Order: sequence, then structure tokens, then C-alpha cells
Amino acid sequence: MSRWGERERSPEMARPRCPIGSCRGANIEDKKMHQRMLALVRQRLDLQRDQRLLRTIKGIGVKSALAFIASVPELGRIDNKAAAALIGVAPFVHKSGTMTAPARIFGGRAAVRSILYMAAVSASRHNPVLRPFYDSLIAKGKPAKLALIAVLRRLVVFANAVLKSGQPWKGQLAT
Repeated sequence: MSRWGERERSPEMARPRCPIGSCRGANIEDKKMHQRMLALVRQRLDLQRDQRLLRTIKGIGVKSALAFIASVPELGRIDNKAAAALIGVAPFVHKSGTMTAPARIFGGRAAVRSILYMAAVSASRHNPVLRPFYDSLIAKGKPAKLALIAVLRRLVVFANAVLKSGQPWKGQLAT
């Protein structure tokens, strides 16, 4: 007998979300798509240049560079605020009358944002510019996820600046 408020677990709830065969199939499809994207980048000089430039930013690897190239082709031709909003990491403040709610992120291209989140985790640990930025936000008492989203936004700004200038990242703040 279960205690009040606890659910009885049925055998269906104990199963993984997808059967092993279909999960393996999804991973194979992901690998095939990754290989096709790499082949396309190898064929086009402009995409090779963009990938090379993006990879100069510490924290952005092959997959995140491919995500930028494939999903955000506007990058390098728009301003930083538009780039952050396009990916969905721009903070929006909700105000109504005298009520002011904390800023939230929403919208944008969620698939790119989820890939870049892991790049932000890496950058918060290894990027010489973003690590002190992350540490300062944590020291001010900000939640870790908020600090990671701020790092992610900075990564987007750096990527936009690198593609706009055509110069490799030199470890400096983008203006």
C-alpha cells in the first residue's frame, strides 16, 4: 500500500522513453547528419572560413560552430542585440503598471540555444574572458543558470563580431 500523495509506478512508467533500438537509430541519424554537414562545409570556402573563425573562440567546438553556420546564417550581418534575440538569449523585462517582473529569455531558435548551452558550460570553465565574467556573476549571488545564459549571450556576441569582422577572436571583449 502506498502512502498518501505517492503514485503507484506502473511497468510502463519504469521503461525508458524510447526503446533501445530506436534510440540507437536516432544516434545513427545524428551522426549521419553531422557527417553530411561536415561534407558540405568542406565543399564551400565561405563555410570553411566561418567555421575556422568560430572555432577560434574558446568554448565553441565543431558541433556548436556547425550549429551556428546551419541554423543562424544571418550571423555576422546583424547587430548584437538582434543576434541574441534571434537565438533567444536576449533578456526581456515584463512590465505592467507598477509591477515589474524579472527579465526572462524566450523565443528564438531553441535547437541552437540548446547546443550552445553546452558550449557556454565549457566556456565558463575554460575561456579566459568568460570565466572571470561567470565567476563575478556567481560572486554577486546570481543563480548558476542565469550566469550560464549570460555567458551564452556573450558567446553569441563574440561569434557575431568574429563573423562580421572576418578576424579570428583574440580573447577580447566585443564592443
